[in-house]
Amino acid sequence: MNYYKFILIACVFISSLVSAQHHEHGHRHRHGQRHGKGKYGMILGKITADSTRDLLPGANIFIEGTNIGTASDASGHFIITRVPAGEHTLLATMMGYKAVEKRIMIQPRQKVRVDFNLSESVIEMNEIVVTGTGMPQLYEKSPVKTAMVRREVFESFKAANLAQAIDFTTGVRVEGNCQNCNFTQVRLLGLEGHHAQILIDSDPVISSLAGVYGLEQIPQEMIERVEIIKGGGSSLYGGQAMAGVINLITRRPTHNEMTLEYDHGSIENIPDRRFSGTLSRVNHSNTLKGVFYGMMRERDPYDHNGDGFSEIGQLEHRAAGANIFYIPNSRNELSVQLHAVHEDRRGGNKFHLSPHHADIAEWAETNRYGGALAWKQRLTPLFDYKAYASFAMTDRHSYYGAEMDPNAYGLTTNPLFVGGLQSNYRMGNHTLVAGVQYSQDAIQDEAVAYDRLIDEKYSDIGLIFQDTFQLTASGATELVYGVRFDKHSAIQSVISSPRIALRSNVGSVILRGGYSSGFKAPQVFDEDLHITQVGGEGHIIKNSNDLKEERGNTFYGGIEYQELIDVIGFKLSINGFLTRLKDTFILVENDNPATDEFEFSRINGHGSRVQGIEAEVGLRFAKAEITSGITVQSSLLDEPEPDFGSTKIFRTPDIYGNMVFNYDVTHRFSFMMASKYTGPMFVPHYAGFVEQDQLEKTRAFLTIDLVASYKIPLAGDFIGTFTAGVYNLTDDFQNDFDQGIYRDAGYVYGPMVPRRVLFGFSIGHDH
Repeated sequence: MNYYKFILIACVFISSLVSAQHHEHGHRHRHGQRHGKGKYGMILGKITADSTRDLLPGANIFIEGTNIGTASDASGHFIITRVPAGEHTLLATMMGYKAVEKRIMIQPRQKVRVDFNLSESVIEMNEIVVTGTGMPQLYEKSPVKTAMVRREVFESFKAANLAQAIDFTTGVRVEGNCQNCNFTQVRLLGLEGHHAQILIDSDPVISSLAGVYGLEQIPQEMIERVEIIKGGGSSLYGGQAMAGVINLITRRPTHNEMTLEYDHGSIENIPDRRFSGTLSRVNHSNTLKGVFYGMMRERDPYDHNGDGFSEIGQLEHRAAGANIFYIPNSRNELSVQLHAVHEDRRGGNKFHLSPHHADIAEWAETNRYGGALAWKQRLTPLFDYKAYASFAMTDRHSYYGAEMDPNAYGLTTNPLFVGGLQSNYRMGNHTLVAGVQYSQDAIQDEAVAYDRLIDEKYSDIGLIFQDTFQLTASGATELVYGVRFDKHSAIQSVISSPRIALRSNVGSVILRGGYSSGFKAPQVFDEDLHITQVGGEGHIIKNSNDLKEERGNTFYGGIEYQELIDVIGFKLSINGFLTRLKDTFILVENDNPATDEFEFSRINGHGSRVQGIEAEVGLRFAKAEITSGITVQSSLLDEPEPDFGSTKIFRTPDIYGNMVFNYDVTHRFSFMMASKYTGPMFVPHYAGFVEQDQLEKTRAFLTIDLVASYKIPLAGDFIGTFTAGVYNLTDDFQNDFDQGIYRDAGYVYGPMVPRRVLFGFSIGHDH
């Protein structure tokens, strides 16, 4: 019965596309009568910075209400061809600069020159975001609030990977969860990491397995910027997006450039070395461009409490990749993205011996290959589409064992495929989005020591419908509403994920509010298996027969004020949120005494509620920028959890915040200070090193990071940059780690590293 319903929905989807094309044909006919069929003009010009008069490469220029646009080339110039005759609003935007719009009139076969002079903007106001609605929009015009981490920020911070890049975002917490392998997760709205969906260029190609170490495996050289949406995001991005989505926008070159970089970090003389390079190439006609990158990192193990077992594990990491774009004309684009990661990480003791000769060892050698192929085509000024296919293969050899168990080796393979089609159609004040997405996620996990073999394959097909409706002619008020229907192979019924959001601009004030939903389908693989196995006993998890998907509903609203006051950009934002989860997955003991393993069943439990307020303040002036944010929230279970009878969601503080200060003292010398506060929270501490299970309340932590950079001219247009930094200057670090072979490896909280010193040098082009 449910399959018939899904087929009916698919038929409606196909007919809607046919209807849209028919309507578009009629529009083209009327457009041709009004302006002369096939009559087009051309727009050309240049983009300069108001403060320096320098030409700006990589600025975005597009015609409002259409999909027509381009980016300025390496010289700061641009050309837009095949512009329909008539009156248009031309908009120029660039990160860090105030958007400028101009009204122009295009006559048939006419060339119109339009130059833009951009001045520095308020914090985020005029940057382009895509994650909230699935289409490029100005930040100030997006109905869905989007947090953004620009590439300049994590370059200044010397962030090595995704985990470090997003760690100073309001409402976002990156935490460590294992004393052995240093598994990290990111919490949005205080919810555990498996409730957030990580995307690469809007594609969900980070599986539950890859996400275990994925935050640290994605190098910063791959990323142009990161966009974060908090709250349910399944209406666009499918399963797992209950707490929100983290979208990695990969790099897109605008000019020829080369960079080589070496960083040497140390914790109490324990080295952490990193070498990387990037190469960007753009041909003269701007039709073929690519960026290539590579990275190597080596880190020695660190023992904080002197018991002979590591708190920060040994790491060898290699990554390489490329983004290539072929743009034959202004209407078509083919993009290819490839990346490969090799990582060897190990925690425990006796690193000079094989894992099974150690008292405790968590070892994982991961090979991950991924890529994407996308074709974008603009059929008319009002209709465009994107067809895409992405894949990822994760292959992991592992050892999770204790007491020198020779058989605790495992092998895990995880192929993942995502493909789909999305069409965008602009009809008056409406922008309609319709799409279909198919994904297949297979997992084979074998642990010989525990006689465990997981061999599962999941598939999902989703249909997406969305309408962005400008309620006023000026565009000051906009409504977005939509729904996604998913048929997941592990769930009998069709899952619907609706959303609605409203944005209204009143002068310099932006009002936003809405509702979003998310879901998470069952899976049999769980990283908790590996953490608990180190205690020497194999654990097996099975899904109950009547297991339903987890569901989440988020309500949010906020007010934001952004204005340029004299020469100072000012931003103030206050947002409230409420997220309700139901049918949460929980594990219950279901042991079979006849087996050597300890069995658990995954069932649907009760729900939870997370609610709170976020506040952000930002200032930008000539040479400096300061941003600060704080989150105050309550995270409660509907019913007490079984181990300690607590209704608090563990590992989630009621208050946490951050501050980042950037200052370009001169054109050569820059300085950055970042601070993070984490309030007290409850953390479970299980027996092993301690005699009995305990629920600990942690103290608060305050860390301060200082990073300074100095540039020196080299030959030609190359420039060298020396960097020195001290991270966690206060050395505010956990001081009660468990010890020895029977330690609770999950009893980890607080900052990721103690005081760490870094020295670096890079060579690159001066732009």
